[in-house]
Amino acid sequence: KGTVSDGNRLRSALVVTEVALSVMLLAGAGLLLRSFQKLHQENLGFTTERVVTAYTQYALGEGRTRPIRTAFYRDLLERVRALPGVVAASGASVLPLGREQNAPADFFIEGKPAGRPGERPQALSLSVSTDYFKTLNVPFRRGRDFSDADTADTARVIVVNESLARAAFPGESAVSRRISTNANGPWMEIVGVVADTRWRNPSVTPQREYFNASGQGIGGSLTILARTSVDEDSVARALRALLQETDPTVPVRIETMEDMFGAALAYPRLRTQV
Repeated sequence: KGTVSDGNRLRSALVVTEVALSVMLLAGAGLLLRSFQKLHQENLGFTTERVVTAYTQYALGEGRTRPIRTAFYRDLLERVRALPGVVAASGASVLPLGREQNAPADFFIEGKPAGRPGERPQALSLSVSTDYFKTLNVPFRRGRDFSDADTADTARVIVVNESLARAAFPGESAVSRRISTNANGPWMEIVGVVADTRWRNPSVTPQREYFNASGQGIGGSLTILARTSVDEDSVARALRALLQETDPTVPVRIETMEDMFGAALAYPRLRTQV
């Protein structure tokens, strides 16, 4: 009897343990599923629908200077905007949704103490062409967008996001204020403030960012962004053909923003499935 009783107790203990483990696994799976659903529904602050991207690499050297590269992208974007079905087009120096990363760096505010190393404000920066915010439907809160008048011969101008504006100028307007990456300048004038976006990663809260005008010769090669009202595949083919015609030595990789968003969720999706 004692042996039977001990066996029953052991079986009961095993059943309780199995039930407890099952409940823990179900609870964990449920939390992961809810987390993934929330991430998938996260408001990025910019549109991914019907946006075709063309990653390019315009190498300098052998007569190819920065001004020539700037002119190349300016002319290329004019031709992209003329393609049938293209609603708006622009360029950005950094690919979205984690494809490329650059680290935040210190910045200095004109008229304010520089602060000690390690305690200075930091921000991410990227260079964009005119119509960047229009192409991705990022709303302006104050000020203006870049224009063709912002060239290498004019004073440096930038657009900042709301996170940077709030942190650097609490309770004040950031427009017309100036910041720099060096305590003694040269200073960059803020001409506009835009809404925050989760451009870098959908799971990370918006960070402080400022945008340089690529037309002023700031930044490197651009990824072309084209928002379309027609089939994305047809625009992708036209975009590839246009780049080949313009300069066949410039490599290009074409994707849609929806594809990029899906790739950014690949690991969370795999974790949830497991």
